[in-house]
Amino acid sequence: VHGGIFEMLKRSAVSPAVRRIRRKSSQTPDEILSVEEMASLPSDTRAAFDLLLEDCPTVANTIRVVFISQIYSLIHDKSQADSELQLLESQLVIRRITVAQEVGEYVFVLREELEQYVKLFMHEPTSGEQIPSSENQVAEVFCSQILANHLQPTISLSRLTAILAQAPNLFLPPTKVIAMLKTWGFLTTRPSSELFSFSLPNIGPIIAMVLRGRKEALSFIRRKKFKDVLEKDLLKHKLKTSTLGSKFHMQDIVGAELVRLVKTPTGNLLQLI
Repeated sequence: VHGGIFEMLKRSAVSPAVRRIRRKSSQTPDEILSVEEMASLPSDTRAAFDLLLEDCPTVANTIRVVFISQIYSLIHDKSQADSELQLLESQLVIRRITVAQEVGEYVFVLREELEQYVKLFMHEPTSGEQIPSSENQVAEVFCSQILANHLQPTISLSRLTAILAQAPNLFLPPTKVIAMLKTWGFLTTRPSSELFSFSLPNIGPIIAMVLRGRKEALSFIRRKKFKDVLEKDLLKHKLKTSTLGSKFHMQDIVGAELVRLVKTPTGNLLQLI
C-alpha cells in the first residue's frame, strides 16, 4: 500500500475503523496508486457510511439506515462530515430522511435502496388482489420525479404540486398522489402546515429502540464507580431493551456527545459528560 495516501488522512479526525476501510479500498497488488486512482478513493465520510451500512442491524419491514450520531462517532470533524454528506446527497448517492430530533433529526439511506424499497412497498399485493395501476404510477413518480428533482429533506406543498403537475405518465391529481404518499408514510406533515418532510414507513419502532438502548447504555456507565467504562466492556454488555446491539449504541452515545472517549493504555475509555 502506498504510504502517501494515509498521510492525506486527518488521523486526529478519523477513527481507526475508517482508516482500515480506506486502506482496504486503496490496495493494489503490484503498483503504486496514480493521482487519478487516489482521487477516486471514497471520502472519509463515504467510507464511514459504507462501514456502518455493513454493520447495520436488520430490522423487519424497513431498510438500512445510518444515524448522524454514528457518522460523528467515526468522523470526529463534524464540519468535514457535514460537507461530505452534502456532497453525497448532491451526487444522488444518499438521501436524508427526517426523524425525531432526539436522535439527531435525520437519518441517511442509500438512494438506490430507498427507491427499491418504495417500489416493493407500494407494489406488495394484499388479499390476493392485483395492485391498481395508480400505485405503480405513484411509486414511479415519487422515485423518478420527486426524489430526483428535490434533494432537501423537506418540500413545500407548492413545490410538490409543481413537480407532480409536470410529471409524465401520471394520470392522478396531485392531491391524490400526496394523500397516498402520506398514507404510506413516505411524507409527513404537521397539522395546518404546507411543509412536508420525507420519511420512512415503520421507522418509529427503530427510533424508539435507539432511545431505549441509549438510555440503558448510559445507565450502565452511570452505575460504575467512576462513571466510566472501557469501550470493550460496553461492547460485551448485552442490552435488554434493544436488538440493535451494543456496538450501535456505543457509536450513538459517542457521536451524540453523551460520553467522552479517552484513549488509555488499556483501551478506549467512555466517560459520562
